[in-house]
Amino acid sequence: MWQYSASRLFASTHGLAMKAKPIQFFNSAIPRIEGKKHYFHKELVTGHFLPDFAPGKQYVFRGTFERFEYFIGRENEVKSWCTPQKTTDDSPNARDLVISIRRGWNNWPAESHCPDHEYYINLLAKFKYRKLWICTDSPDDPYFVKLAKSVNFEIYRGSAVEQFNFIMRANRYVMAPSTFSFWASWVGAAEEIYWPKIPALNFEGTKHNWRPITDSRIVDI
Repeated sequence: MWQYSASRLFASTHGLAMKAKPIQFFNSAIPRIEGKKHYFHKELVTGHFLPDFAPGKQYVFRGTFERFEYFIGRENEVKSWCTPQKTTDDSPNARDLVISIRRGWNNWPAESHCPDHEYYINLLAKFKYRKLWICTDSPDDPYFVKLAKSVNFEIYRGSAVEQFNFIMRANRYVMAPSTFSFWASWVGAAEEIYWPKIPALNFEGTKHNWRPITDSRIVDI
């Protein structure tokens, strides 16, 4: 989604045609955009930063482009492209709290990206809620057996796109250091999105920065 959005914004800004692979379930992320086509002077773009535009070039975007700054002023467009089709009617109650804890291969090593049990035990003690839902990419991780000794919760066992839909409908949501967590909450309807003050969500000194600085719903915790 980062790659698609950055590519589409770059193409539309400079009047270029764009061709991309379809993204399953995201029907508004159309794979072709009309514009000028160039077949020579190809430039491969990787990493997180957009290139300086030069007329007559064909750009091949293979970076991740995880920089929210590129969306500023066009947030609603990007949200429309990156909102999936409805795949489930599952929805948390307005008084529920939804939290993401990502421990799968894409967040490895989990020990440095995912806070320990004590962090979440202390954090969740600050909230009042009817029910706590956990969305995760690894629901059978022993981590949750240990957490359950101190916190009552239910793991939402939907597919990835069902989790995305479920998080979108949360009224209050606690971020994980995961771009999946970012997208599902940012395009959703949450009134408050809680941003833990942990190293993995502090982008100072990094080449990526996906903190949504124009979103007033973000609450540091």
